[in-house]
Amino acid sequence: GVSPDQLKVWIGGQPCGLTYVSDRQLNATTSSWLGAGAQAVRVIAGDRVVASGEIESARLAPSFFTLNQQGTGLQKAQFLRRGMSGLSYQADGSPTVIDPGTASDPTYLILWGTGWRELASGDPVLVKMGGFPAQLLYAGRSGGDQGGLDQMNLILPPALVEGGVRDVAIEVTVAGKAIGPLSLRVGKP
Repeated sequence: GVSPDQLKVWIGGQPCGLTYVSDRQLNATTSSWLGAGAQAVRVIAGDRVVASGEIESARLAPSFFTLNQQGTGLQKAQFLRRGMSGLSYQADGSPTVIDPGTASDPTYLILWGTGWRELASGDPVLVKMGGFPAQLLYAGRSGGDQGGLDQMNLILPPALVEGGVRDVAIEVTVAGKAIGPLSLRVGKP
Protein backbone atom coordinates (compact mmCIF):
# COMPACT_ATOMS: atom_id res chain seq x y z
CA GLY A 1 0.00 0.00 0.00
CA VAL A 2 0.89 3.63 -0.41
CA SER A 3 0.60 6.08 2.46
CA PRO A 4 -1.41 9.26 1.81
CA ASP A 5 1.67 11.46 2.24
CA GLN A 6 3.29 9.68 -0.76
CA LEU A 7 0.40 10.55 -3.11
CA LYS A 8 0.32 13.53 -5.43
CA VAL A 9 -2.57 14.54 -7.67
CA TRP A 10 -2.45 16.78 -10.73
CA ILE A 11 -5.61 18.07 -12.42
CA GLY A 12 -5.42 20.14 -15.57
CA GLY A 13 -1.67 20.51 -15.10
CA GLN A 14 -2.06 21.95 -11.59
CA PRO A 15 -0.87 20.27 -8.39
CA CYS A 16 -3.75 19.65 -6.01
CA GLY A 17 -4.16 19.49 -2.28
CA LEU A 18 -5.52 16.23 -0.90
CA THR A 19 -8.29 16.60 1.67
CA TYR A 20 -9.26 12.93 2.03
CA VAL A 21 -7.70 9.59 1.10
CA SER A 22 -9.09 6.06 1.53
CA ASP A 23 -8.67 2.75 -0.30
CA ARG A 24 -11.48 3.64 -2.74
CA GLN A 25 -11.57 7.42 -2.83
CA LEU A 26 -9.48 10.54 -2.72
CA ASN A 27 -10.66 14.13 -2.61
CA ALA A 28 -8.48 16.83 -4.11
CA THR A 29 -8.83 20.58 -4.43
CA THR A 30 -7.22 22.96 -6.89
CA SER A 31 -5.94 26.40 -5.96
CA SER A 32 -8.01 28.04 -8.69
CA TRP A 33 -10.79 27.24 -11.12
CA LEU A 34 -9.45 25.23 -14.07
CA GLY A 35 -11.87 26.45 -16.70
CA ALA A 36 -14.70 24.53 -18.35
CA GLY A 37 -14.13 21.29 -20.21
CA ALA A 38 -12.17 18.08 -19.98
CA GLN A 39 -9.19 18.11 -17.61
CA ALA A 40 -6.48 15.45 -17.37
CA VAL A 41 -6.05 13.81 -13.96
CA ARG A 42 -2.90 12.01 -12.79
CA VAL A 43 -2.42 10.29 -9.45
CA ILE A 44 1.24 9.74 -8.61
CA ALA A 45 2.62 7.49 -5.86
CA GLY A 46 6.30 8.00 -5.29
CA ASP A 47 7.69 8.36 -8.80
CA ARG A 48 5.07 6.44 -10.79
CA VAL A 49 1.61 7.26 -12.16
CA VAL A 50 -0.86 4.87 -10.49
CA ALA A 51 -4.06 6.25 -12.04
CA SER A 52 -4.98 8.65 -14.81
CA GLY A 53 -8.04 9.80 -16.67
CA GLU A 54 -10.18 12.81 -17.38
CA ILE A 55 -12.79 14.76 -15.47
CA GLU A 56 -15.25 17.32 -16.75
CA SER A 57 -14.72 20.70 -15.12
CA ALA A 58 -17.55 23.23 -14.83
CA ARG A 59 -17.92 26.62 -13.16
CA LEU A 60 -20.78 25.20 -11.09
CA ALA A 61 -21.08 21.53 -10.11
CA PRO A 62 -23.16 21.70 -6.94
CA SER A 63 -23.46 18.76 -4.57
CA PHE A 64 -24.38 18.40 -0.91
CA PHE A 65 -22.78 16.40 1.87
CA THR A 66 -25.25 13.75 2.96
CA LEU A 67 -25.17 10.89 5.42
CA ASN A 68 -25.07 8.26 2.66
CA GLN A 69 -22.20 10.13 0.91
CA GLN A 70 -24.15 10.03 -2.39
CA GLY A 71 -25.47 13.62 -2.40
CA THR A 72 -29.04 12.44 -1.75
CA GLY A 73 -31.11 11.60 1.31
CA LEU A 74 -30.50 12.89 4.83
CA GLN A 75 -28.59 16.14 4.65
CA LYS A 76 -25.55 16.76 6.85
CA ALA A 77 -26.64 20.12 8.21
CA GLN A 78 -26.47 22.28 11.30
CA PHE A 79 -29.46 24.11 12.78
CA LEU A 80 -29.55 27.14 15.07
CA ARG A 81 -32.45 28.56 17.07
CA ARG A 82 -32.59 30.75 20.19
CA GLY A 83 -29.09 29.90 21.31
CA MET A 84 -29.58 26.19 20.59
CA SER A 85 -27.73 24.36 17.87
CA GLY A 86 -27.42 20.82 16.67
CA LEU A 87 -26.95 18.51 13.72
CA SER A 88 -29.62 17.14 11.38
CA TYR A 89 -28.71 13.58 12.40
CA GLN A 90 -27.94 11.60 15.57
CA ALA A 91 -24.76 9.64 16.32
CA ASP A 92 -26.53 6.45 15.17
CA GLY A 93 -27.39 8.03 11.79
CA SER A 94 -31.08 8.59 12.53
CA PRO A 95 -32.54 12.02 11.73
CA THR A 96 -32.94 14.73 14.36
CA VAL A 97 -36.40 16.30 14.61
CA ILE A 98 -35.90 20.01 13.91
CA ASP A 99 -38.51 22.53 15.05
CA PRO A 100 -39.03 24.93 12.11
CA GLY A 101 -39.72 27.86 14.44
CA THR A 102 -41.95 30.82 13.71
CA ALA A 103 -41.66 34.03 11.69
CA SER A 104 -40.62 35.91 14.84
CA ASP A 105 -38.41 33.10 16.20
CA PRO A 106 -36.97 31.34 13.14
CA THR A 107 -34.77 28.29 12.85
CA TYR A 108 -31.68 28.72 10.72
CA LEU A 109 -30.23 25.84 8.70
CA ILE A 110 -26.70 25.59 7.37
CA LEU A 111 -26.29 23.16 4.47
CA TRP A 112 -22.78 21.96 3.63
CA GLY A 113 -21.54 20.92 0.21
CA THR A 114 -19.27 21.90 -2.64
CA GLY A 115 -19.41 23.19 -6.18
CA TRP A 116 -21.24 26.53 -5.89
CA ARG A 117 -18.46 28.88 -4.74
CA GLU A 118 -18.17 30.31 -8.26
CA LEU A 119 -21.74 31.63 -8.25
CA ALA A 120 -22.10 34.86 -10.19
CA SER A 121 -24.34 37.61 -8.82
CA GLY A 122 -27.06 36.78 -11.35
CA ASP A 123 -27.10 33.01 -10.76
CA PRO A 124 -30.38 32.06 -9.09
CA VAL A 125 -30.42 29.74 -6.06
CA LEU A 126 -33.89 28.39 -5.26
CA VAL A 127 -34.73 26.29 -2.21
CA LYS A 128 -38.02 24.64 -1.26
CA MET A 129 -38.61 22.55 1.84
CA GLY A 130 -41.71 20.41 2.01
CA GLY A 131 -43.02 22.40 -0.94
CA PHE A 132 -42.60 25.77 0.81
CA PRO A 133 -40.02 28.36 -0.31
CA ALA A 134 -37.11 28.73 2.12
CA GLN A 135 -35.43 32.09 2.59
CA LEU A 136 -31.83 31.93 1.36
CA LEU A 137 -29.48 34.16 3.36
CA TYR A 138 -26.13 33.12 1.88
CA ALA A 139 -24.66 30.71 -0.67
CA GLY A 140 -20.89 30.59 -1.19
CA ARG A 141 -17.55 29.68 0.31
CA SER A 142 -17.52 28.52 3.89
CA GLY A 143 -15.62 30.71 6.33
CA GLY A 144 -11.90 30.08 6.25
CA ASP A 145 -12.09 28.49 2.78
CA GLN A 146 -11.66 24.95 4.03
CA GLY A 147 -10.57 23.07 0.91
CA GLY A 148 -13.65 23.33 -1.30
CA LEU A 149 -16.23 23.51 1.52
CA ASP A 150 -19.22 25.65 0.56
CA GLN A 151 -22.30 26.48 2.60
CA MET A 152 -25.87 27.71 2.25
CA ASN A 153 -27.59 29.51 5.11
CA LEU A 154 -31.39 29.34 5.12
CA ILE A 155 -34.39 30.09 7.30
CA LEU A 156 -36.73 27.11 7.60
CA PRO A 157 -40.27 27.91 6.41
CA PRO A 158 -42.42 28.20 9.60
CA ALA A 159 -45.30 26.47 7.75
CA LEU A 160 -43.33 23.21 8.08
CA VAL A 161 -44.66 22.92 11.65
CA GLU A 162 -48.03 21.85 10.19
CA GLY A 163 -48.49 18.12 9.70
CA GLY A 164 -46.59 16.83 12.73
CA VAL A 165 -43.18 15.18 12.78
CA ARG A 166 -42.22 14.03 9.30
CA ASP A 167 -39.47 13.88 6.70
CA VAL A 168 -39.66 16.64 4.11
CA ALA A 169 -37.92 16.96 0.78
CA ILE A 170 -35.38 19.73 0.28
CA GLU A 171 -35.36 20.82 -3.35
CA VAL A 172 -32.39 22.98 -4.33
CA THR A 173 -31.65 24.46 -7.74
CA VAL A 174 -28.40 26.34 -8.36
CA ALA A 175 -28.26 28.26 -11.65
CA GLY A 176 -30.75 25.82 -13.18
CA LYS A 177 -29.00 22.67 -11.87
CA ALA A 178 -31.12 20.57 -9.49
CA ILE A 179 -29.31 18.98 -6.53
CA GLY A 180 -30.41 16.03 -4.42
CA PRO A 181 -33.08 15.13 -3.54
CA LEU A 182 -32.34 15.79 0.11
CA SER A 183 -34.42 15.18 3.21
CA LEU A 184 -34.81 16.65 6.68
CA ARG A 185 -37.00 15.64 9.63
CA VAL A 186 -39.12 18.52 10.92
CA GLY A 187 -41.88 19.08 13.46
CA LYS A 188 -42.32 19.88 17.13
CA PRO A 189 -40.03 17.44 18.98
